[in-house]
Amino acid sequence: MARYGLIVGVSQYQKPLGTLSKTVGDAKAVAAVLRQHGDFEDLQILTGSVTREALETALSRLLLEQSDRHEALIYYTGHAVVVKGAFGKKRGYLALSNSKLKVVNGEITGIEDGIALDDLSGLTGQAVVSNLVMILDCCHSETLLEETQGYLQRSIATQSFTEVKKDYFLVSACRQFQEAYAYKSQEYSVFTGALLASLGRERANDRGIVNASAMYGYIVEQLRGSGQEAVDLGLGGGSIRMVDYRTMAAASERQVSEENPYQGLLAFEPQTAKFFFGRDTAWQRLLTKLQQRPFAFVVGVSGSGKSSLVRAKLWTHLEAQGYQVLVMKPWSNPMQRLKDKLTETLADRAVDIAAVEACMEEEGVLAAIDRFPFPKLFLLVDQFEEVFTVCTRLPERQQFIQSLVAIMERSSRELMMVATMRADFLGNCGDYQLDAVINDQMVWVSTMSPAELQEVIVQPAAVQGYTVQNDLVREILREVKENPQCLPLLEFGLQELWERRDRQAHHLTLDHYEAMGGLVGAIDRHAETLFSQQSEQGQAWMQQIFLKLVRFGQAAQSISSSAIRRLPAWRRARRCAS
Repeated sequence: MARYGLIVGVSQYQKPLGTLSKTVGDAKAVAAVLRQHGDFEDLQILTGSVTREALETALSRLLLEQSDRHEALIYYTGHAVVVKGAFGKKRGYLALSNSKLKVVNGEITGIEDGIALDDLSGLTGQAVVSNLVMILDCCHSETLLEETQGYLQRSIATQSFTEVKKDYFLVSACRQFQEAYAYKSQEYSVFTGALLASLGRERANDRGIVNASAMYGYIVEQLRGSGQEAVDLGLGGGSIRMVDYRTMAAASERQVSEENPYQGLLAFEPQTAKFFFGRDTAWQRLLTKLQQRPFAFVVGVSGSGKSSLVRAKLWTHLEAQGYQVLVMKPWSNPMQRLKDKLTETLADRAVDIAAVEACMEEEGVLAAIDRFPFPKLFLLVDQFEEVFTVCTRLPERQQFIQSLVAIMERSSRELMMVATMRADFLGNCGDYQLDAVINDQMVWVSTMSPAELQEVIVQPAAVQGYTVQNDLVREILREVKENPQCLPLLEFGLQELWERRDRQAHHLTLDHYEAMGGLVGAIDRHAETLFSQQSEQGQAWMQQIFLKLVRFGQAAQSISSSAIRRLPAWRRARRCAS
């Protein structure tokens, strides 16, 4: 998700409101921290003399345009007033430089050119944001946020928010009966000084992140005994990320390595697991399934990263727990492949391999596994769909599937099995009584979110001590959005981009990305190079081979039509095959 923010520090006011000396410096300091470590797409700042019209325009742009389905943050420091209306009802307002107060007997009874908090809350309720953080450093701020919270709760109850999950985190500088203090001897106001300290690098967790809940907790401790008390009126937003120091830590603390962390068209393996990012959600789902029963089917579209998930995450996880890991692909003879892989694990063991092989033939694979000298065994069947596409002998296919079903039915923690399979072969499983098993223990590897894709782009470089330019990340995400289900294309482009990196500044830049033609340009150039290296006859063969490798039908949905339409027919096939 992209992040957008609005920072407001109003210092100039008409009488009877007085000029504020800290607000401009407070706002600029908060903006500086968020610009450097908040990863904001755009952070607008209004300081000094700020009119109602200027703030209304900025708020509407932030909430209704920029933050559509994205994240938004509002920080306001300045005067706020509570206007007493009919029947003693109080209404909160943000006061601006052109605001005029109506005062009767020392009590504010009206305001011109102020922004009512219920109007701002209404605007917030209309906005389709993924989450919102609102921080108010002003007097009466608890009253203002209580009003905002009530409106938001009513909005959530009465409006449809099915499109985007919305989390809110609202923080006020003081209680409704308190003032927000600022001392001449201190650089910042009491609240904003605590806010800035809460966002410091030393406050980050072990992942380098300060979230909204941790920020608020630190502010509360800092304000204890100060005469004002911060108030949290959060609505599910405690986990919202405020600042992120991970990239900074990688660049400054980790030793720089020049090994290419991006795997291109290859799956991640245990030896490259440190570069594998972006699949925390799928990983947690897989662990949950395996805690329920010791087998699972990892399913997703072609190129979604199924093999990488189980090889980089699960393989290393189970190996560390003492499992003997056995990895296989079915190929044309899956039953023989399984037997061969099982006997290969016994090569260095004091075991009668001939007796084990005889047991497999006479009693079955499961009986033979019982004779293995391993306390725990993990079987990974990668690319299970080869049972249907490459194995043409029906008896062998049936025997192999029956052996796997027997392993799954064992339900023993000492014997664990996971298979990966392309989603377009789910229908084939019904013919072999696998559909019920898959329905119960399927882990779907879905399309990555923008936040997950950003991890894929940024974090492998950070491991190597490199940073990735923010403009570059945004451009890659834009191109990825036009080419859904494009993880292989993304990894290939990043692998090429690494070779063009700035080795002096340890940086990946937008200039290098544009020079290689983006993701599509990188793989297109690679395909042209391979093709041009062939003889005329070889080129003719390649065209035919690539065309035969393409599987049309439902699987064709995984091919980006926008990218393919830019290529001649035979190059489309080469692109798909690559």
